[in-house]
Amino acid sequence: MDTLNGPLTNVLLALPTTPYLGSIRFNVNGAFDPKSPPDNFSENYDISKPPLNPNSNVGSGVYMFQFNQVVDVILQNANMGDYESKFNLKNPSLRNIAVLFPYGWTALRFKADNPGVWAFHCPIEPHLHMGMGVIFAEAVQNVKSIPRDAFACGILKKVLMNNKEHN
Repeated sequence: MDTLNGPLTNVLLALPTTPYLGSIRFNVNGAFDPKSPPDNFSENYDISKPPLNPNSNVGSGVYMFQFNQVVDVILQNANMGDYESKFNLKNPSLRNIAVLFPYGWTALRFKADNPGVWAFHCPIEPHLHMGMGVIFAEAVQNVKSIPRDAFACGILKKVLMNNKEHN
C-alpha cells in the first residue's frame, strides 16, 4: 500500500451519517462509498509546486483489511522517493503517533489483528476537520457483538425502525 494521506491522493475524508461498523457488518448499501480511496498518487506530484486548483474531492471510502493482514502505509510529504531501502524492519519503534516532516516521509506497518473500524487521521484537530484522514476496516466479520444503540443514526436507524414494525 502506498500513500494514504488525503491531500496527496486528492480525496478528503467526509464521515457519513451512518456508522461504518454496522453498515459494513450488515451489508447496508448506500451508507458510504464502497470503493476504496486511492492508494497512490502521481509520480509527478511535487509538494513545492501545488496544483493550480487545490480543491480536492470528498469521499467516505474505506480501506478493507483481512484479519492478520500486514499493512504498509507510506505517508509522504514530498516527491516519490527511494524509501523502501530505508525501512527499519529489525527493530521499528512502536508508537501511535508518527511525525511527518516537511518534504519527508514516514513508513508505518501494522498487523490488522484488531477487528473493527478505525479512523486513521492527522492528530492536529483542524487538519482532521479538513479531511486529513482515512478509515480502516479490519476483519469486521469477526466483531462479536455491536451494541444496539450504535445503530441509532443514519440509514441503520431506518432499518431498525422497519424491523421493529415487522416484529
